[in-house]
Amino acid sequence: MEKLTLLTLSSLRPEKHGNITWTTLFDEDDLPWVDYFFVDVRNLLVQSVKVPEKIPLPELKWSWDLEFCIIYCYLYSFRLTSANTTMTGQQQTTSVNEVTPTTFKNTFRAPSFVWDSPEFKFEFSDGYETYTYKDVRLSINNLRLDTTFDYEYVPGLGIQISNLDIVFRLLSLRIVVRDIKESYGEVIIEFPPLITDWTVPLLSGWVANKREYEDSLEFRINCVLSQSQVDPERCEAGLVTEKYNKMNVVQLFETIVLGSLER
Repeated sequence: MEKLTLLTLSSLRPEKHGNITWTTLFDEDDLPWVDYFFVDVRNLLVQSVKVPEKIPLPELKWSWDLEFCIIYCYLYSFRLTSANTTMTGQQQTTSVNEVTPTTFKNTFRAPSFVWDSPEFKFEFSDGYETYTYKDVRLSINNLRLDTTFDYEYVPGLGIQISNLDIVFRLLSLRIVVRDIKESYGEVIIEFPPLITDWTVPLLSGWVANKREYEDSLEFRINCVLSQSQVDPERCEAGLVTEKYNKMNVVQLFETIVLGSLER
């Protein structure tokens, strides 16, 4: 969460807080943004189906203080609150499985999803200046994820998969921050709404990393299915247990392998 906070802060004000990227905070082999979108966003959409549209979600509060010292020490404070948050469009999300004795296919669609939090507030202070970002809206349109793989029983390992292939398509993913302020003492500066469009970076990043990510994900799945027996040294040396969160693989099973969406 803390790394994602720094990444978010950099994307909001890169000229002020530096151009922090995924590879600045994570190992270059991790591809965490792909995991985030392919696993976590998918899981969010699947779980959201169970929530009635336009029903306020529970309030959220989170804080983090970071002390940074070289010659002098600086205290950075992060505060996040969210209330009166609603979701719309999640009931349109579909997930359909097609299973044969040797193949599996999941067709996942999210035609339209909006997460709107008018009382969302993200506040960052370095002890001198305070930045406040309020009233946030996330929209996803025409997300498509088609996942296919072959599977078979391997003596000594159990079920193992092969030929994993993922088709990823997206019309748009945008984040809008409607209320932005910077304060220094009694001076308050207001900024226009910030619209961040992630569509092109996500699609171009997927093209560049598709094969590498599919190979990595296939191996992680086989590690979990075989309890690391497929390659004990590699499975336990960090690829699954350290560099990648094993829970992501479990979530993936929950969302695409265990069955179609239930409402």
